[in-house]
Amino acid sequence: MPPVAITVPLMLVLSSVLMAFAWIGHLKYEHSWSFWTAMIVSWLIVLPEYLLNVSATRMGSDVYSGAQMASFNMASGVL
Repeated sequence: MPPVAITVPLMLVLSSVLMAFAWIGHLKYEHSWSFWTAMIVSWLIVLPEYLLNVSATRMGSDVYSGAQMASFNMASGVL
């Protein structure tokens, strides 16, 4: 397994990509999916995103400062 210093930013980027797919899918299929279908599909995408984000934050707090972790989160959110 790669060191935590590499794993944490990668996990945050992957988390951001999953969240982007959830939002894009929600907007793309807004009129063709029912509310419940959109909600279930979104949560199936967002749950792994949340697990990645929380895990990366917990792992990264031992290696990076709070300011660095905030920077990673903001930078990965741009994708």
